[in-house]
Amino acid sequence: VDLSLLFINIFAFMSVALIPFSTMIVGDHGHIRIAAMLFEANLFCSGILFYIHWIYAVKIPGIADGELDNRTIRFYARKNLIVPIISAIAICISIINPQVGSSIYFMVPAAIFLLKR
Repeated sequence: VDLSLLFINIFAFMSVALIPFSTMIVGDHGHIRIAAMLFEANLFCSGILFYIHWIYAVKIPGIADGELDNRTIRFYARKNLIVPIISAIAICISIINPQVGSSIYFMVPAAIFLLKR
């Protein structure tokens, strides 16, 4: 058992457990900056933790053990960075207009599609 990976998992799941709460807040008060930024920060933290989890897990002996080539590892690392990058953009946009900032997440499927090409 890798204790570091276990703690990364715990924090990632704690972050995911907060998503319904932050979604409710932005759903009820989406016109307020801090509500939108709370939601976006929650998604940013979740995305970063999943990225860290992936990077850490593929470096532990016994988990990947040559089953994954470098191209696959890089692809999923980049894919795990899509949500944090879009969340960072959304936070910046929410400073000006919270409703537009939350709408930027419609870019996620397009970004994943472009990454696969």
